[in-house]
Amino acid sequence: MYLFLTILTMSTALLRAQEVKKNSFGINLGMGSLKKQDMIFSPFIVKDWSPLNVLLEYGHTGKVDQKVSLRFGQYSDYTGEPFSYYARGIEYEKLPHSTSNIDLNYSITKSVFHTNKWKISAGGRYRNRFQMTNFEFGHAGQFSYNLSYGLDALINLGYQSGKHTIQSEIALPIFSFLARSPYTSQDDAYLERIMVHGDLKIFAEHLKSATFQSWNTSKMVDLDLSYNYALNEKWDLGVTYLFAMNLHNTPLPYTSFENVIYIGTTLKF
Repeated sequence: MYLFLTILTMSTALLRAQEVKKNSFGINLGMGSLKKQDMIFSPFIVKDWSPLNVLLEYGHTGKVDQKVSLRFGQYSDYTGEPFSYYARGIEYEKLPHSTSNIDLNYSITKSVFHTNKWKISAGGRYRNRFQMTNFEFGHAGQFSYNLSYGLDALINLGYQSGKHTIQSEIALPIFSFLARSPYTSQDDAYLERIMVHGDLKIFAEHLKSATFQSWNTSKMVDLDLSYNYALNEKWDLGVTYLFAMNLHNTPLPYTSFENVIYIGTTLKF
């Protein structure tokens, strides 16, 4: 009887140990830096450090690995010294330039090399990258948009030893569709697009104006490095570094470099 109970207990523990969590959901908060120049609006460089960075990720592991990620970053910057101005006899403080970066991506990869500790996967990613800036010049301001969507090639390298996991991932564009603010910031087509009512409708109209881009005219690179420590079967703690580069040259040069360090937790289920 005791032998039977011992075997049953060991068998149950073994089955639990072999159970593989196929889904995960991660919440990450980060500190980031942005350096950006949009020659349509100004030769000045907008730059800022900001703690307003959030990364949400959902992953599913199976015959192929799938991941949906949503990233948000908010930055602000003064060009020169802050100043006040008068409008209709009332004094106002100049607001800083503000930039919002939003990424919504879906990736699918398949293992091409796998050992007990190493795993190399390759695949693709559907990318949506929206970068919007409100330039404040005191009495007046201008709205800048850089909206990109397309397909990326993706390579992921992973190493796992015990409770420790290290991963590196790089994404490069295969092709893109890019919508940017027009030269001189406003033209007839722009004014027609903003005649619709509602911010979401205006956003959709801007997206419709996107044109096909190749690597020659639209260069983007995403590189991230992450380390995760397994607290138990369900929870991980991790640190992720992200480098995002955006270089576009139509109708005028646009340059953006972003570096973010995230700290977060992941639930496996």
